[in-house]
Amino acid sequence: MKVLLGISGASGATYGVRTLSLLLARGADLHVLVTKTAWGILAAEVWDGALPGGMDARRKGLARLSSSARPFRLYAETISGSRSPPARTHPMR
Repeated sequence: MKVLLGISGASGATYGVRTLSLLLARGADLHVLVTKTAWGILAAEVWDGALPGGMDARRKGLARLSSSARPFRLYAETISGSRSPPARTHPMR
């Protein structure tokens, strides 16, 4: 199953990480889009205020939170809902 998971701010950040973990456990072909606000919430609630620098470090941080070795793709945040995710992705290896 192919899934695009969008993680937003507020409680959505915490629920998003849990959903990421459950989808990976079910074998989903997972693509993740995280908003700027969600990164801030995750930094405050999960990483003690220190957000990992760079997309690769953030992807690895999400992978550790999900407790899964399954790969997923992390996309940079889009500017508006009218645009598709950027072509630049950071696959987990």
